[in-house]
Amino acid sequence: MTLRQLEVFCAVARHGSMKLACVEMKLSGGTVSLMMDQLQRDLGQDLIAQSTRNGSPLTPTGRRLFETIDPAFKTIRKAIDECKRGSHG
Repeated sequence: MTLRQLEVFCAVARHGSMKLACVEMKLSGGTVSLMMDQLQRDLGQDLIAQSTRNGSPLTPTGRRLFETIDPAFKTIRKAIDECKRGSHG
């Protein structure tokens, strides 16, 4: 499992759509699908409900994972933005 897979998972969860996640992450649909399949295999858990994959609703496990890791990615993005602006002394 990679941080990139987790980041893409958060985009899928945030948008509720693999298609919109592709746009945000600038990846093909096949790449996003492959990354999500690998992440789910690595975790041994379904994160995205299979029966309605086009809408990409999360399973309860997927929702818990998203709620835990999305704030961490937001904090990382904020720190990077602050560094780029020279806000960190």
